[in-house]
This record gives sequence, C-alpha cells and structure tokens, in this order.
Amino acid sequence: GGPVVWEQNKKLHHVIRDLPLEFLLLESDSPDQPPPRFKQSLNQPASLWDVAEKIGELREMQPTEILEIATTNFKRLFHYDG
Repeated sequence: GGPVVWEQNKKLHHVIRDLPLEFLLLESDSPDQPPPRFKQSLNQPASLWDVAEKIGELREMQPTEILEIATTNFKRLFHYDG
C-alpha cells in the first residue's frame, strides 16, 4: 500500500525486496496513507500506480510487471476467472 512509497520506510522496503512475488498483492490504502503526490488531497485508487512504481524500483522491475503479478495473485487467491 501507500506506505511503501515513503523513503523513510526502510524496513518495509527490505521486506518488499525479499518477498516471494507469488505472495505480492497491492492496495492503494485509499482514502488513508496516501503516497506523496496525493498528500494534499484524498488518497485515490489511482495511487496504486505509485505503489507499483516503487515496488518495481525496489525489485528492479517495470511497474506494469508488478501490476500483472499482483493481478495474477489476486485472481488465484480469490478464485477469480474474469
């Protein structure tokens, strides 16, 4: 969620680097805990891109890859076929 975007969250960044990708899920934390660019307004689901971007940076991957992995994991976890 949103806290991963904040630079001071070093412990969380270490967890993200070590987390097996098959356990990765994303959330926006909307309307709470916004990333920096949403700080002056309510957090929005669109902040999910910021989360994926930061995780991609930490994992040396593209944000789109992170979103694809998280989507696959969501579908598997919730038995979603759509």
